[in-house]
Amino acid sequence: MKTGNGTLGLTATNTYAGTTTVNGGTLALGANNALPATAVVIGNAIFDAATFTDTVGTLDVTGAANLNLGTGATLAFANSSAVSWTGGTLQITGTFVPGSSIRFGNSAAALTATQLGLISSPGFATFSLTPTGYLTASVVSSPYDVWKTQITNGQDGRTQDADGDGFTNLEEFLFGTSPIAGNGALVTTTASGNNLVLRWLQRETAATYTLKQSATLAAGSWSSVVSPIPAPDANQSGAPADYDRYMVTLPANGTKMFHRVEGVEN
Repeated sequence: MKTGNGTLGLTATNTYAGTTTVNGGTLALGANNALPATAVVIGNAIFDAATFTDTVGTLDVTGAANLNLGTGATLAFANSSAVSWTGGTLQITGTFVPGSSIRFGNSAAALTATQLGLISSPGFATFSLTPTGYLTASVVSSPYDVWKTQITNGQDGRTQDADGDGFTNLEEFLFGTSPIAGNGALVTTTASGNNLVLRWLQRETAATYTLKQSATLAAGSWSSVVSPIPAPDANQSGAPADYDRYMVTLPANGTKMFHRVEGVEN
């Protein structure tokens, strides 16, 4: 049984007959087939397969279990459908390859629907077993990734500039600049008496937005504007699908200030 917060590495073949229980810290494989073919139980702990392969017995998760996979790692568990997984969840991190990295038994019935619903992995959803028992899942594409494929042919990342207009792809995705809306600016400004009115497009549900201000433009000088709070513009004419026009009126106070809107993808 592995307890405590430290890491225990297994660098040779083990032949004990009992259950491998990881209740704390990290149990890390340091060689192929380091564990015997007996049951594995993971509690609030990490089972790190690193880059190795192993064939073991059934899997039970009794807490917030983490199964980490390095590049090329494969694990084969026995049919675990009769194990309850009560109170447990299984998060798979690292390099999970659907249909290849993890196997349960040799049939699609080697995990129950309830057990499959307790599995998660960044970038994946809807877990199931193939007819031969391999764990597979659907790939989750972020809204940005879908947009990137449509606008930039999937070639450019968030910090690149596919159309060379000075705005990163992520900025164009969040704020609806060309080629989506063709307005050519992230924020427009107009005067209303002695007040300054800022307007911009923002994607409705894919990001969190913050209005910030600085007196000097220096790095580290930007602070969030608590009031006034930006609100939807009464004029939504021409706003593309999935976008709203927002505005905020900044009263003149005799102090020179610079303002910007920041969007962070959710």
